[in-house]
Parts: sequence; structure tokens; C-alpha cells
Amino acid sequence: MNCVLTFNKFTEKQIVVSGKIASWISSLLRIKLVDTKQKAQEALQSDIDTLFIVNGILVFCDFRNEIKQMVDKAKHIVWIGNDYQATIIPWAKKKPSLRRIAVYENFDNLKNHTVLDLNKLLHKSLPKRDFKYEGMFYYGALRKNRVEVFRKWFNHDMFDVYISTAQRNAAEFHAISPLSKIYKADGEVQQFLRLFQSSIYIEDQIITDKIPHCPANRFYEVTGSKVLLLYDGKAKSTLVRAGYWDDAFCVNSVLDYKRKLENWQELRDKQIAMFGERDFKAELNREFLAVL
Repeated sequence: MNCVLTFNKFTEKQIVVSGKIASWISSLLRIKLVDTKQKAQEALQSDIDTLFIVNGILVFCDFRNEIKQMVDKAKHIVWIGNDYQATIIPWAKKKPSLRRIAVYENFDNLKNHTVLDLNKLLHKSLPKRDFKYEGMFYYGALRKNRVEVFRKWFNHDMFDVYISTAQRNAAEFHAISPLSKIYKADGEVQQFLRLFQSSIYIEDQIITDKIPHCPANRFYEVTGSKVLLLYDGKAKSTLVRAGYWDDAFCVNSVLDYKRKLENWQELRDKQIAMFGERDFKAELNREFLAVL
């Protein structure tokens, strides 16, 4: 049999992208989703042909021994990578049959690597609506290598900046940008996103300089929500490769951003028309099946 493995139990309401990708692969290929110790033990009762492993945080997984056994038993391993920082687990890396399908380029020279924009899965087209909060909205983790970029875009008084992040990061974000407002999000990201006038697309410097990458999850979440997404000029190479670049949405300074907001309605309509009712999930289904 074939199966897809994720290191933590998947629920329909979870926000962890690796679980969503694993569930999607399971549904698309009609194969068993292994996300608990019990399911892993059940899978070990059968021969395993191809084992798809979606990158995740192994430290919190309570069935690591079973995962090692599954890897040893599988004839073929396909590592699904949507985070360049998530290293391939050692048991899988030793398998001669290992191949990787990932959202990033082959920066570590793996023998068998395919680039695929898995983040298209996060696009869900919603009707446009009027915003409740003017200014910029940003959501996500506090990555240390983004602190200077955060200071550039958030630490000012030219327009309101709202930040949604884990409670443990709120104080540090406030230290970076004392005037920004922490928004306590509730529910699915695309629902609360739609309360805001705009968001910004930024990326890690290492992606710009060393590891070419497909657009991140937030690109698809924001554009699918019909919220204006402005592009940090430093992300141009990423968005050009993906076919999404347009100078109309480019900002290189806070003043640029403020001026774009003055033309918010026209820019949002232009961006909505750019993507239309494009079915990104259907595209991804076809592209994934084509590279298997």
C-alpha cells in the first residue's frame, strides 16, 4: 500500500499547513493518512510501497519509533517540503530511493528533487467585502531574521499597523514597533484577514539571496481573501518566477505604502482581476500528479 505521514494529528480546524498538505495528498491519491501512533501501527501490518512524508516538527510526535519502522519498511520515500528550514529526518535521508517535492529550489543538492508550488493549496477564493480597519495587517511568527524588515515596515506613525501573532511573541513585536496594535485573531485566517484594508508580502533574506522559493502561504491566503496585498520590492525575484509580479503593487518604503493606500480601491480591483476566479487547487492537483 501507499500512505502519507504527518507527525501530528490532523483536524479540519487546525492551522498547521503540513497537516493540510498531508490531508490533501491522502484525498487526491486515495491513500491512508497516518497521523497517530495507532494508524502508524496499523500501517506497519502491511507492505508499504511509497511513503509520502510531509515535513513537520518531530519533537512533539509520540510515535517516532513507528515512523522509523515505516521508513525502513517502505520501498520508496517522497519527502514533501513546504519549509526550507525543516530538515529531512535522518531515517528517510539514508534511503537510496528518497526523492523530494518541495516549494524551494534544491539548495542542498539532493539527488532527486522537484520544485512544486504546494502553497497554492492555501488559496480559497472568497467574495470581496469592505474593510473594517484601515492600514496594514501582518500575521505570523516572530522570525529573528526578519526583525530589521519588521522595523522597517511596522515602526512608524504614517498609518495603522495591526499584527496577529502568538501571545508569546506579542511583547517582542511591541518592542520592535511600539505603535503597532496586536490583533487577537479568532477563527480561520481568511475570515479575519478580510477585516483589514491591506497586507504586505515580505520574505526572509535567505530566500532572496540563496534559496529561490515559491510564494509563501500568506500570498495565497491574502489574495484569495480579496484583500489588497502590496509587495516588498525585495521579493520581486520570487514573484516574477511565479508570474505574479506587477509594479503597481510594489512598495520600497513606508511612504510608498501610504501612497498606494490612497489608491486602494483601484489597486484592489486590479489585483482581483489579475487572479480572477482562477482555481489554484485544481492547478496544484494536476501539477502534483504530473510530477509523481
